[in-house]
Amino acid sequence: MRASELNDAGKQAYREKDYVKAFEYYKKAAVSGNVEALNNLGDCYEKGKGTKQDCFMAKECYEGALERGSTIALINLGDLYEDGGEGFPIDYNKAFDFFSKAAEKNKASALFRLGLLYVAGKGCSKDIGKAIECYKKIADKGYGLAARNLAIIYEEDRGEFEKAFEYYKKAAEAKQAKSKNAEYSLGRCYYKGIGCIQDKQKGLDLIRKSASEGNENAKKFLSANGYKHVDKQSSDTNSSLFDDGQSE
Repeated sequence: MRASELNDAGKQAYREKDYVKAFEYYKKAAVSGNVEALNNLGDCYEKGKGTKQDCFMAKECYEGALERGSTIALINLGDLYEDGGEGFPIDYNKAFDFFSKAAEKNKASALFRLGLLYVAGKGCSKDIGKAIECYKKIADKGYGLAARNLAIIYEEDRGEFEKAFEYYKKAAEAKQAKSKNAEYSLGRCYYKGIGCIQDKQKGLDLIRKSASEGNENAKKFLSANGYKHVDKQSSDTNSSLFDDGQSE
């Protein structure tokens, strides 16, 4: 099998949750010089899928992919330094540097992660203005998680409610990287008249839909306001203020 075929076989095995087989295919493809396989092999090492977790081996794989020109490797290295794991030290400065380099190549996920770091002041000085710049570049192109975080900034930090509503709406309509809180957030705007003409019924419909899909924020909102809701499925929806992308 060619390296690309070995990598494809690894991806198929990974989808089938046969991680040991996936790891072996990725390893063979990586030895043959397949760049995507190097990133995939690094992911297996980082997460302990099909092999013992080893973040240092993950780093070697990502660095090998980076040497071969992989932009995804920049994001993977940024994630690795941001999250750390099993003896591997967290280093926000390095994470910021890797995300910055990937963002220069207009990688949407890197711009999103960079925005999170600017908001938190990790690896850089806290800078909401720069976070807005990062989020806006991708929110306006349909990146839902960035649109919702941008809306939160406009609502909570800037008090620009019409802009907040505009981006909550974009988040709810997004096709890429959609936030699990998007419809709830838009429904709350309609219900309370935040940046829009108040429409309680429209707001309730959106919030109930979100609650029925397992959104904890929507459930809490309905309970707090005396409304009932029916669960259609269980969910581990992230109820934190900002979307970090980890549950997507």
